[in-house]
Amino acid sequence: DFYTGSEKILEKNREYIISLSERVCSLVSPDGSDGIGYYFLDWSTNGTEAGKYGSRALLVAALKAAEQLSEYCGSKDTVKLCGAKAEILKKSEWKHCLSKQTDAVAALAGCFDKHKAAKEILKNGAKGFSTFMSYYLLKVAAARDMSGALSVLEEYYGAMLKLGATTFWEDFDIAWAENASAIDEIPEEGKTDIHGDNGAFCYKGFRHSLCHGWSSAPAAFLAEEVLGIRISEPGCKKIRIAPRLGNLEWAEGKYPTPYGTVTVSCKNLGGEIKTEWTAPPGITLITE
Repeated sequence: DFYTGSEKILEKNREYIISLSERVCSLVSPDGSDGIGYYFLDWSTNGTEAGKYGSRALLVAALKAAEQLSEYCGSKDTVKLCGAKAEILKKSEWKHCLSKQTDAVAALAGCFDKHKAAKEILKNGAKGFSTFMSYYLLKVAAARDMSGALSVLEEYYGAMLKLGATTFWEDFDIAWAENASAIDEIPEEGKTDIHGDNGAFCYKGFRHSLCHGWSSAPAAFLAEEVLGIRISEPGCKKIRIAPRLGNLEWAEGKYPTPYGTVTVSCKNLGGEIKTEWTAPPGITLITE
């Protein structure tokens, strides 16, 4: 895979990858309609028009990924088919559904203007954010305004921390924080039980997880967008470092690779960023 540089998984699943890519392509008709069946983007848009158009944008992203995988697999016909189907879907009807999640996925898939999407995402701060989609929301917002994206991240995940979170929660609406007792306290009379009184669909009451991997977007976002650590060559042989601190004074972190740990430390010196790093032998660092 791209992270380890190993082609074993690719070779083992070559036929499956090609057949799956063709299956994804079959979901798109020549007129731009789709055969998704059940539209699901995340719980907050479930059963809404935003969920439908977000799912269609996600299908475009899936077709682009399938196109890339098919190229690795050496299937030129599948590469062409995936690209054609993605273009058909991108040119079909698109609706702005006043959903930050849908705007984010659509922008990344090339179905919606990224600057307009970022503006909508940053509007009203963390209102309308969801844990499942937060990586995409923050990524699109940061492309326009890193300081604004970091402020929303602090508001949203900071509220979880103030409510006693020590792990990432499966679901969280910023409105839940109002007059709520912390998760590590016995709920006070007259206050909301942040866990038991919230949730929707099958996660009403004490059903949603308080330790959920899909909500850990800040870990990837801070590494990729703030520290600016990006793998430039399979196996992490080349890594690009281009920090963007926004309104932060400093940032530092560690990034695991097959060769060992890369460390990055950067400071904002009045608009100029001073960056220091270490990398194990076998890795070439490209700085910007």
